[in-house]
Amino acid sequence: MLKELQVAHCPSCGKVYQKNLRNLCRECSSRLDNQLSAIDRYLAGNRFADTASLSARTGVPVKTIHSFIRSRKLCIQHYPNLTTACESCSGPTREGKLCTSCTKRLTMDIHSMLEQEQALRQRSRDTSSFQIRHSSY
Repeated sequence: MLKELQVAHCPSCGKVYQKNLRNLCRECSSRLDNQLSAIDRYLAGNRFADTASLSARTGVPVKTIHSFIRSRKLCIQHYPNLTTACESCSGPTREGKLCTSCTKRLTMDIHSMLEQEQALRQRSRDTSSFQIRHSSY
């Protein structure tokens, strides 16, 4: 019985590789491991480093550092100045996908929309109940 090889294109570099759990070719997988090791080594001696200085000192792109934080490969609990970017305004945030101000803004927008929707329902209820009473005469 022949076993079929499952191959794909690496999303990082585009090379064809045999599929694996990481969904990356061997070179890109090794590069990410090396970047994460470099980050860990730097943070071991520089606990208060921020994301920009971490990127500058290790050569790891800020976008990759954000990806490590979001995927929880890099735990920022012990590093008070590390942040990721808010998906709405690109401002700094330590947890979740949105910063505090965007979260508040979205919450207020949702409450405002719900109030408007409720007022519209109430108006239509008042109008239809008047029409029903009026038409019964």
